[in-house]
Amino acid sequence: MIDIITLEKHLKRFSLINNFVSVSIALVTALGVGYGFYYNTKFTQTEHTESIKELKLDVNEIKVQLNKTTLNGGISGAEITNLKNDVARIEANQNRIESKIDQVLIVAKAIRTN
Repeated sequence: MIDIITLEKHLKRFSLINNFVSVSIALVTALGVGYGFYYNTKFTQTEHTESIKELKLDVNEIKVQLNKTTLNGGISGAEITNLKNDVARIEANQNRIESKIDQVLIVAKAIRTN
C-alpha cells in the first residue's frame, strides 16, 4: 500500500507541475500575441493618422476649388477672361459709335444754325 500512496503523491505532484508549466506557456503565448497586436495596431494607427491628415488637406483643397467654382458660377478662368475681353471690345465699339453720333449731332446743329 505504501507504493500506491507514493505513486499517488508523485502523480499529484507531476500533475501540478504539468498544469503550472502549461499555464505559464499559455500566459507567455497570450502576452506575446497581445504585444504583437498592440504594436501592429499602434503602428497602423500612426500610419492611418498621417493618411487622415493628408486626406483632410486634399478635402480642404477641393473645397477651396469648389468654392471658387461656385463663386464664379461654374465658369472657368479662361471663360471669364474671354468674357472680360468681349466686354472691353463692346465698350470700345460703343465709345466709337457715341463719338460718331456726337460728331453727327455737331454737324447737324451747325447746319441748322446756318
